[in-house]
Amino acid sequence: MRAYLAYLSKRLVQFAVVVFVGINITYLVTHMTPINPVEQSISAATTYGATSPEAIEMMRQSLRQLYGLEGTPWEQYVAFWKRVLVGDFGPSLSAFPTPVSQLILRALPWTVGLLLVSTLLT
Repeated sequence: MRAYLAYLSKRLVQFAVVVFVGINITYLVTHMTPINPVEQSISAATTYGATSPEAIEMMRQSLRQLYGLEGTPWEQYVAFWKRVLVGDFGPSLSAFPTPVSQLILRALPWTVGLLLVSTLLT
């Protein structure tokens, strides 16, 4: 029994490290890309007509707050981890304004089904 608990605790620590590293890599990749999601959203919203500069600036501020891009990089990192810990992944960039958590919940049954089928086949 003791060997089983040692193995289980070792695997849980390994799981926690992998998840921690994976989340940090996700943060780095999304923040180091040259693509600015705020400017992308603004350009998509303003392509069909003239918009006043004041409205664009208000939209820019709202989107920066919505995407968690306000403050220093350290403040953004801490805010990112706070949102991850409560499961608030913000809005999707590709399916704006649908929350990412809703997209994950929509895909979860298929993922679990695929996991079960592949586990049973192996």
